[in-house]
Amino acid sequence: MIKRYLLLLLLFSCTDILVNKQEYHSVELSGTGWIEINQGTDFNANNFTLQSWFSGLDTNASDAETIFSMLNSSGEILIGVFKDPTYQNRLDIWINNENASTVEISDKLNDPDTFNLLTLKGEVSEIDPAFISISLFINKTNIYNQATTLTTEDLTNINFIIGAKANTEHTYLDRFWNGYIDEIRLWNTTLTDTLIEYHNDYPYKLSFQSDSLTYINSLGHLSGLWRFYTIEETYSTIPNDACPTIQRLYNDNPCSADAEAIIYTLGDYTVQFSEKHK
Repeated sequence: MIKRYLLLLLLFSCTDILVNKQEYHSVELSGTGWIEINQGTDFNANNFTLQSWFSGLDTNASDAETIFSMLNSSGEILIGVFKDPTYQNRLDIWINNENASTVEISDKLNDPDTFNLLTLKGEVSEIDPAFISISLFINKTNIYNQATTLTTEDLTNINFIIGAKANTEHTYLDRFWNGYIDEIRLWNTTLTDTLIEYHNDYPYKLSFQSDSLTYINSLGHLSGLWRFYTIEETYSTIPNDACPTIQRLYNDNPCSADAEAIIYTLGDYTVQFSEKHK
């Protein structure tokens, strides 16, 4: 049985004068939960970027763990990023149901206090516009950049999955992540390498500056911003802060974002919100 999980937390204090409120910044996935993001009506499969900050645990798992996946209804891996169970800093990248690349990275993947930025970019291929090219970054390093045989139709209505190898129908579920997820961003444009590097250096910022050109090039294309920062409150459907953030910066510009991010768990398992952050 799969359920949306809502954690209720009761805080007690031995004093009536001072109550310390719990601040959360991330969610802990302990091998039984995942975060699922639907594309929303304004999703642009021709040009998109997904970003997520994550950290991992040293679990000595015997199976590969999933950082990110997109599976079709038949369980085929359209796009997948998996941590190798034997070599902690080795990633397997799957494209169109094939292991397209295995890369070793210098960044820590098994330290819960070290958050890494995953950036996935998809855009129409310059070689053949019928297909899309996929580019992957860990922090500032471009670990994969290739034209693929994936089409925009292949990715239509396929949910983005953080922390599990799963399809939208939940008929395939395994290879769960053990670690923390801090923030997720979905853009209906392909971000420049320079902006990705900027996000890595300044993880709490969305752009270089708040001007009209920035809105046109990037912020106006932000369709999902899911932060886990909350005080005491927890939830299963993560609030999308994209429009409130854009409207604070650009009062005169419209914003419409209906993409959703939902925390799921298997059976009666739970996830925990955490103070750890990027």
